[in-house]
Amino acid sequence: MKKTKTLRISIICMMFIFVGSSLFAQLQTDSKYGFEIDIPSDWSKNSYMDGTDKIYDYMSQDENSAVQLRVFDAGGGITTAVLAQVYEESYLPEGSQKLSLNDFKTINGIPCKKGVYLLNFNGVDVGMSAYYVVENN
Repeated sequence: MKKTKTLRISIICMMFIFVGSSLFAQLQTDSKYGFEIDIPSDWSKNSYMDGTDKIYDYMSQDENSAVQLRVFDAGGGITTAVLAQVYEESYLPEGSQKLSLNDFKTINGIPCKKGVYLLNFNGVDVGMSAYYVVENN
């Protein structure tokens, strides 16, 4: 019986933590590419162009969590498999290990691929997930 009460209290506390942290999120939007993302308001935010790609960088204050969005207009024939291949070959640091690459769906139900990687960043092993999405219109 005590285990059940403890479990309920833990779940409630976690729910309050989650709800509390979502109250301090800011909605970031890009009207050109038509997306929105909630980012904690205390995270650093930066955007810039890399050739024809628009890059959005978001990082937690302790620099232990980060989100990067790379968006661009793509020509016909671009698939999530092609995006994953290009990213793995051109953007992952040498020595990175691909743990998985699977079909997935975004929170909005858009088909995508989800890659999970292990890489070394400044001497520390880091886990990273990448989502490859091609969206028309």
